[in-house]
Amino acid sequence: MNRTWAQAWLDAFGHTTEKAVSLYADDFTFEDVILQQRITDKQQLHTFFTNFANTNPALGVHTFTVNSYTGTAKSGTIQWSWKAQHAGDFMGFPAGGRETVTRGMTLHVYRDGKIISETTLWDVAAVLRQLGVVK
Repeated sequence: MNRTWAQAWLDAFGHTTEKAVSLYADDFTFEDVILQQRITDKQQLHTFFTNFANTNPALGVHTFTVNSYTGTAKSGTIQWSWKAQHAGDFMGFPAGGRETVTRGMTLHVYRDGKIISETTLWDVAAVLRQLGVVK
């Protein structure tokens, strides 16, 4: 895996949720530590990813960009930026019509070119500051 692959992985969220899910092995573990999400089922992963697919204007527009990639064919660390143009509430806070930008990091483990383990961390405090929820 490399930076180009990592950007394609992030781009899949905004274009086709099916493509994003296809990058995961049948036996995978997905964790978003901030959102307290732990998923091991592809249908649940698909449902979660639809929150970021730019196919539903009611969910806003999300743009993910790779800042750096370090890794091998077996594992990798992706540092990324996330810009969201919110159409409604975010994490229960009013966000509609506002834009936020934050950074995050995803740790992957790969087997046979598929993701078998993913742990994601991102700066939720930056988003909440931009929304005026915290100072």
